[in-house]
Amino acid sequence: METLETLTYEVTGPIARITLNRPARGNGITLAMPREIAACVERANLDPAVHVIALAGNGTGFCGGYDLVESAEADMPNHDPSVPWDPVVDFQMMSRNVRGFMSLFHSDKPVVCTASAWPAARTWRCARTCW
Repeated sequence: METLETLTYEVTGPIARITLNRPARGNGITLAMPREIAACVERANLDPAVHVIALAGNGTGFCGGYDLVESAEADMPNHDPSVPWDPVVDFQMMSRNVRGFMSLFHSDKPVVCTASAWPAARTWRCARTCW
């Protein structure tokens, strides 16, 4: 598996722990995070020693939703005001993100989510994909 930028992954006994690991940014979602979630879920699914996946957030909260600061500061495709906006590019980006999050729902193994409070709207969609 590639080096994780936004998550940690560890196996303790029969539990694979996927932890959102951007506490300084409220564990905000980046473009890399959904791909990393899908990779971690696949890794857990392929490990016969893992029986359940636990999803959590590092720090005081589970996740604050999309990291809008990173989105504004990054050189993202289709966000240059000097060129016409292409809805297909946005659709493709968001489709990749949804597939990453939905890997939790489609996991071969049960996924439980631990959150200390009600997550924000976008992250609630991520959390509710868990069992």
